[in-house]
Amino acid sequence: MKKIEETEDCFILDCDTSDSFDFKIEIKKEITPLRNILCVKNRQDMKRIEETEDCFILDFDPFDSFDFKKLSVSSGGDKDLDIIHETGQVACRDYPHPRHLCLTFPFGSTPNATHCHLCYCCVCDKPAPCAQWMSHCNTSAERKLPTPERQSFYYSD
Repeated sequence: MKKIEETEDCFILDCDTSDSFDFKIEIKKEITPLRNILCVKNRQDMKRIEETEDCFILDFDPFDSFDFKKLSVSSGGDKDLDIIHETGQVACRDYPHPRHLCLTFPFGSTPNATHCHLCYCCVCDKPAPCAQWMSHCNTSAERKLPTPERQSFYYSD
C-alpha cells in the first residue's frame, strides 16, 4: 500500500488486495480529527444545521416540495379518486387555450360565458371575451364551423 495524496483532512491510499490491512497512519499533531457527520432527516432541521455545519448527510430529497405529513384527504368529491399532488404546468390551465378546453371553468359544467384570463375565442382567435362573446362562447371543437371571421383572418388577401 502506498500513500498517493494527502489533503487537509484525508489521505488517499492505493491498496492492493494482497496487502495486509494492519497499518497505522501517522497523523500530524496540528491536524484535528474529523468530527461526526450529521444525518439530517427533514427540511426544517436542514435550515438550522446548515448555519453551523459545513458537511452533513441528507436523509430526504431536498428538491421534493411535497410534505406527506401535511396531507389531508378531502371527504367530498369523487370517492374513487383524490388528486393529492401535481408538479409542472398544465397546458389547458397554465397557458392560453380555447374556452371549450379550459380546466379552470370546465365547458358544459360551468356557464360557457365564464372564462379565465387565459381563455381565447376559438372563432375569431382573440382573447376572451371577444366582441361577439355571447354567441362565440358556446362554440366547441365539435361545433366549430368555418365562419366568415375565421376565413377572413386566415385567408385575407
